[in-house]
Amino acid sequence: MYIYRSQLFRLVMLLSITAAFFCMMVFSSCVHKDIEWPSTTHLSVEFDWGHASGAEVDGMTLYFFPADSHSKLWRFDIAGGKGGPLELPPGHYSLIAVNNDLRGVTFSGTDSYSLLQANARPYAADTLTLSTGMLYAASFPSVRVGYSGVDYTDSSGRNVTSPEGIIRAFPDSLATVYHIRIDSVSGAERIRSARAVLCGVAASVAISSCANSSASCAADFAIPLTGSVPSTTLTTSEAAFGVPDIPTPQFTLKIVVTTPHAVYEKNFDVTGQVLNSGNNRNVYIHISGINIPAADPPSGDPDVGINVGVDGWQVIEITYS
Repeated sequence: MYIYRSQLFRLVMLLSITAAFFCMMVFSSCVHKDIEWPSTTHLSVEFDWGHASGAEVDGMTLYFFPADSHSKLWRFDIAGGKGGPLELPPGHYSLIAVNNDLRGVTFSGTDSYSLLQANARPYAADTLTLSTGMLYAASFPSVRVGYSGVDYTDSSGRNVTSPEGIIRAFPDSLATVYHIRIDSVSGAERIRSARAVLCGVAASVAISSCANSSASCAADFAIPLTGSVPSTTLTTSEAAFGVPDIPTPQFTLKIVVTTPHAVYEKNFDVTGQVLNSGNNRNVYIHISGINIPAADPPSGDPDVGINVGVDGWQVIEITYS
């Protein structure tokens, strides 16, 4: 009887120790195991083009700039203009979205929300630039991305909370379309090519503030010649940036035409037409009554209407076979 009780006591003690050891291991495992969170979270950017009716873009670039000490700069390129899903680490960001299909625009300051700007692309000289094309942008000074959704503030100060993780962007135009019309053109049949150079437009625009630069440039627009019968009206519509941020902006329209004899040009002060336009995104410039010479005119001939060799341009002799 004594042996049985002793064995039973040892068995109970062994089971108790084993159970205590097992509980200790489980408790220790629960206390020290790190919780593993995913490194990224899902969100979506959707573009609404209500502020830029008729806009068509081939793609959009999104810059997520870090707005805290641990987030990093992220860039996404999205095809088309509808938007799409993204994966981004949780954090605090500032966001800028711009279309990326413009050969006449370069971007600088791409590592800073406040410094990112679009620049008219020069091609012949420091101040002669291509048409920019239509630049569209949307900016968000604050975007907080978390596992439970996204909170953001747009450039107008509107605060939005989206548990679904959806950012709705409303891109607007940062470029101006200049509609140039030259009518009552005498000697239009002599024109082989024509251009309109608009001097005085802003050279760049800051994306986050939509502010034009103080520096200006000259935007070079081709004037198409259409139809088998020369028209007495020349027209073109091209995009460039708007009025530079200076106290007294000045705008000059330089009409440049090539004939079988030479290249001619004449300058027109169009400051009033640009500044007094009713819509700063659509500017209409009208010139009337110029005469294209049949041959090189006598110097100072007041009846020609086209000045030769103005502002450093040269007369180029051209021979047509």
